[in-house]
Amino acid sequence: MDLDIAISKNAPSIFNTTNPSKGFGAVLDPRGQPKFNLINQSWFKHLKPETLTPQWYFEEYGFESNDKVVGSINGGVWLAQPKLIGDLFADYYWGKDQKNSSKTMYEEAPMAYLSQVNDLFFAIDEKFNHQLIYLIADKDPEKNIRIAKLQRLINRPLNKLFPERSSQFMIKPYIEFVDHSLTENYILHFAGKFPIPKKLINQISD
Repeated sequence: MDLDIAISKNAPSIFNTTNPSKGFGAVLDPRGQPKFNLINQSWFKHLKPETLTPQWYFEEYGFESNDKVVGSINGGVWLAQPKLIGDLFADYYWGKDQKNSSKTMYEEAPMAYLSQVNDLFFAIDEKFNHQLIYLIADKDPEKNIRIAKLQRLINRPLNKLFPERSSQFMIKPYIEFVDHSLTENYILHFAGKFPIPKKLINQISD
């Protein structure tokens, strides 16, 4: 699990989602879905439509097209059975004269591609790693995008002025949006440097 997550008190055990015959499980990105396109085009206006597809994503990381590939993943939360998948991953990074050893920081693409083309992948319910940025587009996206952008706009100059501050200033609509999102999901992922409300940080530390 990444550090920028909050776990709902009502979350069931993620280990109940495992498939004993598969070696790697993760939440699939909504890549290619309307909410993925909406958020990425709202945040990154320079992106071209073809860059929003799974095919482009894997080709960008040097993988050949394969019909078994079902999509990219987010590595914020994942499950693995090393006895089934470990050798495959090790060979990618350290085998064949270590040609991929320089890519160790880019784990999501090879994890998704290798497990999928080798029939070792299983998809986890999105609620176990729901990224806040995509929740923004699920309901009332126009309003939620404004709230999220305002939240980031406020903190950007403050982060430069006070880089060592322990917490970020948060507007009430943003906190309410986070609270509501956590009641509907098991694990909320603040990918994209969205701030975690202080009360959730306190719950984590407690």
